[in-house]
This record gives sequence, C-alpha cells and structure tokens, in this order.
Amino acid sequence: MYIAHINDNGKCQTCTEHCIETAKFAKNKLININLGNVAYMAGILHDAGKFSDDFKKYIIDAYNGLPVKKGSVIHTFSGCSFVLKNYHENNLDFKDVTSEIIAYAIAAHHGLFDCVDEDGNNGFEHRLNKQPEYDEKSMNSFFDECVGKEELDKIFNTAVYEIKDKISIIFDEEYKNVEVENNTKCFYIGLLTRLILSAIIDGDRTDTYNFMAGIEYSNVELIDGFKWETCIGNLEKYIDSKNGESPIKKARRELSFLCNTFSDNITDIYQMKLPTGAGKTLSGLRFAINHAKKNNKKRIFYIAPLISILEQNSRIIKEAVGNSEIVLEHHSNVIIDDDNCTEIINEGYNNSHLLTDNWNAPIVVTTLVQFLNTLFGEKTSQIRRFSSLVDSVVIIDEVQTVPWKMLSLFNIAMNFLKKACNTTILLCSATQPSFDKMDYKIFVSDKKFLSNEQDAHYAKIFKRSEIVFDGNYRLSEIPDYIISLLQKTNNLLVVCNKKTQAEFLYKALNQNNLVIFHLSASMCMEHRENVLKDLNLALFNNNNKVVCVSTQVIEAGVDISFETVVRFESGLDSIIQSNGRCNRNGELDYISKTHIVRCMDEDLTKLEDIRCAKNAMTELIEIYNNEKELFDNDLSTDKSIEKYYEGLYSSFSEKKTYYYSSKYDDYLLYMLSDNKWKSKSESKNGNRYFLNQSFKSAGSCFEPLDCENISVLVPYKKGKLLINSLCSEKTKFNIRYTKKLIDESKRYSVSIMKYQAEKMMQQGALYRIFNDSILVLRNEFYSNEIGVINRKEESDECNILIL
Repeated sequence: MYIAHINDNGKCQTCTEHCIETAKFAKNKLININLGNVAYMAGILHDAGKFSDDFKKYIIDAYNGLPVKKGSVIHTFSGCSFVLKNYHENNLDFKDVTSEIIAYAIAAHHGLFDCVDEDGNNGFEHRLNKQPEYDEKSMNSFFDECVGKEELDKIFNTAVYEIKDKISIIFDEEYKNVEVENNTKCFYIGLLTRLILSAIIDGDRTDTYNFMAGIEYSNVELIDGFKWETCIGNLEKYIDSKNGESPIKKARRELSFLCNTFSDNITDIYQMKLPTGAGKTLSGLRFAINHAKKNNKKRIFYIAPLISILEQNSRIIKEAVGNSEIVLEHHSNVIIDDDNCTEIINEGYNNSHLLTDNWNAPIVVTTLVQFLNTLFGEKTSQIRRFSSLVDSVVIIDEVQTVPWKMLSLFNIAMNFLKKACNTTILLCSATQPSFDKMDYKIFVSDKKFLSNEQDAHYAKIFKRSEIVFDGNYRLSEIPDYIISLLQKTNNLLVVCNKKTQAEFLYKALNQNNLVIFHLSASMCMEHRENVLKDLNLALFNNNNKVVCVSTQVIEAGVDISFETVVRFESGLDSIIQSNGRCNRNGELDYISKTHIVRCMDEDLTKLEDIRCAKNAMTELIEIYNNEKELFDNDLSTDKSIEKYYEGLYSSFSEKKTYYYSSKYDDYLLYMLSDNKWKSKSESKNGNRYFLNQSFKSAGSCFEPLDCENISVLVPYKKGKLLINSLCSEKTKFNIRYTKKLIDESKRYSVSIMKYQAEKMMQQGALYRIFNDSILVLRNEFYSNEIGVINRKEESDECNILIL
C-alpha cells in the first residue's frame, strides 16, 4: 500500500484512493462542457509518482516529525512522461495535442512550468529525461494498485475526441469570416490547457482537504437543495419591496423588467449599458438568475473593480436572494500565495494552501483583480478557480476599469469562456469601451438590452447633475476652494486620484467646523462599512456641513448621494462614476454639479493609465469648450464618451494592449501563444510539440496593477481577536476551525503594494504568523481615521483596482 496523506489522527489515505477521488472531482468540474474524460485522465495520473517506497518513506518521516527535504521525491513527472511516451507520436495532430494538454496538467499541478523557456529549454523534454527509472518503476506500481494500462488507453482515446470537438467549437462560427492568426489559436489552446490544469488542482486540493478534515466524498459540487427558482422568488419579492412612485424609482423597475425579459437569450457575450444610478446591480442580477435557470448554469459571478462596490453589492445580493450562505464573497486572499511548497505533507501550517477559496458557491462576488489573476496569474491557488467559471454567468461591473495593458488578453479570454466553457458574459458600464477598436476583439452579441429610443428616454430621466470644469489648482489651494463651495451646499464629496491627496485634504479640512469623513483602500472592509454607516447617518440628519474625502473606492457601486461632488481630473469614465454620487436619487429639485479640478502639482509619472486618461480628458475639455453643441452641451453624453475613447486610444503606443514585459522584452500575448522562444527549442529538439507557451515566465510577470499587492491582516476591532486566534495551538490540529478564522479575517485585511510592504517590514510595522503565510500589521500602524499608516511618502500609489 502506498500512502498519499496522513491526517492528524494518524489515518492514512492511499495513493489509489486519492488519485481516484481527485479524478472524480476533476471530471465533475468539466463534464458539462464535454471535457470530463480529459480531466479524469489527468486526475487519475496526477500523483502516479507517489506509488513508490521512496515517497512512502518521505510521507511517513514527515508525519513523525523527522527532517525531510521538500521536493526531494519528485512525483509530478511520472504521469507526464508516461502520457508523452505512450500517446505522443510527433504528428502535431489532435492526439498529440491531447497528450500534451494532459501531460502538462499532471506535471504542473504543484506549479507552472515553461513549455519553452527563454533559453530554448523544453519543459516536456526535461520531464522525460530527468528520472526515467523512477518514473517507470512508480508507473508499474500504479498499474498494479490503481488503474491498468488498457483502461487508460480507453480513457485517453475518448479524451482525444473531446479535445477535437472542443477545438472545433472554439474556431467555429465567428471565425468562419475572420482570419485567425496562428498565435490566437495557440493562445486559445493555452487557455484550454489552463482549464484542465485548474480542474486537477481543484480536485487534488478538495480531496486532500476533505481527507484532512474528515469529510466524506460527495458528488454534489454545490449546496444541497439549492435551486435557482428559490432565488428568483426571493428576488422578485425583494424588488417589489423597493416600490416607489418617483420617476427614478419607476425607471429602475422598468429597466429591471427589461433585463429580466432579455434573460431569454442564449449563452453569449452581451453589453449592458445603463445610466449611473439606474440600479445595475439588481437589474444585472435579475438577468443572471433567470438566465442561469433557463440555461442550467452552475454559478453566477459578480466581478467588481473596487472593494467598495463589492462590499455594498454583496450585501444587496445576499438580501435579494434571501440566503447569505449561497453567496461567497472573495476579495482578498489573507494567506500569501506561495507555490514553493511542492508537497502536501503533515507539517502543521504547510496545509495553509488548502484553505484558499475555490469559488465553489452558487453566487460568487469577487474583484476584477482576483478574476484577472484566475485567468492569467502564476499561483496554483489562482489557477484552481478557473474551472469554476465553467457553465456560469459572469457579470463584469464597470468593465471600463480593465487595465489597458491587458485588454487583448482579456478580450481573447472572454471569447474563450463563451466558446469553450459555455459561459455567458455580461459587460456592464455606463461608459462602454470601444472593444471593436482593439486588434483582438471581443465578439459581442449584436443584441442590445435597450433600443436607441429607450436609451435616450432613460438618459433624460437619470439626468440629475451636470459635469463642469472649474480650472487648475495646486493641492494646497484645494481646501480653500472646497470651503468656498460649502457656502452654497450642505454636503460635499471629494474624490481624489491618490491616497496621499485624500489624507492631506482630510487633515486640512478637519481643522474647520465640519463633520468630515475619510475613505480609502487603506481601510479594511469592516472599517469602511462602519464609516459609510456613520456618513449616511450624518447626511440624513443634515444638521451640519458634511464632507467626505475619498479615493476611487466610493465612485461606483456605493448607494450614497451628495448635493455637490468635486472630482480630481481623471478619465471621463471615472468622472461619470463620481457624478453618479451627485443628487443620486433626484432628491434636489434642480440639476446639481460635479466639479472637475485639475491638480497641477499631481505626480502621475509612475501611473501611466491614470496619466493617459487624464490627458485624454484634458483634450476633450478643450474640444468641448470650443464646440459644446457637438456634444449636446453635456460632457456625459454618448458623443462625449465616444470622443474621449477616441482620444484615449489614439494615445496608445503600438501593441500597448498586448501586455509588455520589460523583464523578458516580450509581450505576454506572444509568450502565451505562438512563442518566439520556440525557435531556440526547435534547434535543440526539433518541432515535436504543439505547446510552446512560456506559462511560468508569463505568469511571473503578470500583475493586474502596476505593482504587486499583498494582503495584510489589520488590528481593527475584531481583527485583533482573529490575529490572536490564528496564533493559537488549535490552528495546528483543526483545519476546519482554521478555515473559519481565515474566512472571517478577509473583512479585516488590507491590500498594500509589495514595495510598500517591504519598507514597512524594515520599519517593524509588519510581522508574520501562521508559519509565515500571513502578514499582520502592528497596532500603532493602524489609525481609526485613515487606516494603514505608512511613514514613507506614497508618491506613486493609486486605487484603480483593489484585490
């Protein structure tokens, strides 16, 4: 008997049990899209290298506390080399492609590798030649104890048909009249490989967690008794409870009904363009739930660009569906992603990577950064979630916030999700980007939620404020400017581009007789929600002048209304979102104003996206001031938005949207498709393989933000108790208890930039717990007014996307 794991009670899980259960889990993830046998084949072979006396000794020694060297027994090569030796015939046909996809998923389930690296070394050749004797011996034991070769042959032959059919579907329909470049095809095959790998990682970790926690295997992937019909009934009751007779409330109900009707459409990619304040969350949810029921979808994903949107909309979604247990809220990892642990063994905290989210819930609310990392990130904890997107409805709110450097990657991935994964995509924004202007386009359906007449009609109803440009100011001059505006208004919102600006204004204005609030991503979720509650109460009482100084965390998805808004100049899309917080529900009997101010001493040299957007807005304002009638005398019309994007895209350098990596002097788009490094490999090994992607190298470069972010647990209120609990002995022996603490800790975590974390470590502001896998902020570095305190000036920090 060969051993895969030993739990805290000393019970052993055999390698045969683990491989079979992992294969079952993986198959169930992809069976609905006809890739079940591909996933099963990879799953059954993923730990074939554990069928050896060497690994058995390794796992027993680890359990007994003896020193073991992680990775000293390499178990991921055996199944990979078996598949390539037995099924790969160097014909570059569907059989070869299938064998490569399965072999890669087996070999990469503890970490990505490059099929071809920058030196031309081939990852498959390395795995074939590294330890052939060990691999052959372990495979013989695998055949004796787990599955025979004849049965594997049958599974593989079925897998070939599945891959062939899937590739045919991917390149069908839209592509009949489009010249598809070879690198685009390769990119899709790379995503298909990632999908299979994702199912294996999830199956492996799910089965391991279940064994360690003492949970019996279940074929039910989602919550028992869950039905979309129940959600629909609860949602309809919730919407009915929001009845009102104001024109805006009536319009919201009408738009919600139109979105419900639109849900009859088939799986596709749709654009939902509704005015700010039109109730996109409930309308989109109504579409998604009804569409999920009619099309038998597994899950609904709501993707938010900012944590502030996620916070409020998650609460609304939970209330609307009437069951908070079916809604998973995932905005930060708490546990630092680390793929250095090559084996799951019994060393207490080394099980920490079993505790990361796998998006296994009917409704998942997460951030755009988490979503993009799932599509392109390097860590296995990120890749694991990819297969959960299968057979789902994905709502991407404020889609214009997708960073420009990755638009091409994003666009191709959206097409893949639709074609290969049977996933419906809903792109939501009041300022829809011009996806058809990209080199690599999203194939968006030509069916629209609203006709042109309806669009114009509702635009008039939701016209509650106007955007005006108020000129140039230095940051030091803006407090006096705000005080002057407060002579004519009772409350005012200021939205800044940077945290340092918001902190400066908060401190400067706090010296006046004002009720003042501060919001930024330096605060944990629980902290921001408490501030918003106090802010709403202050606005309701209306006894004093109320000011809120915020970063972009407030500019979308937060149901709050101010009489006046001041927005630091940025992109028109951001300005329109801030404008949506102005007279939001039509409370005033006049058109209120959102004032744009240009901060002259603002340093955006390291923030290229914001700088380009601001420059495009400056250009638009100049054109608008000279010819206002061309834009219907309104900076927020479709004509203004179209002109803004025209100017923005014209500023892009060639291939700006391909995601350039300075480290490798190459574009990630190419590294993940028809890799130019393959020419070096071909000179060494010949043209043997279809997969030539540099998955690991590209993943190591991928950062949705301009700088890598790290989650830090902060000592805000209950956060202090959670920190103490995570340091307790109980976490070493009770994995269920530990997972509960990790889930609760998400509300008390803040994402900070990696370079900032390194500086704060030097200052002694941060320390590590949970076997160094969780970063914790010391008490003196967290303020109940502004959140995380960084003693170093944050001159190049922004809040475009938050983890």
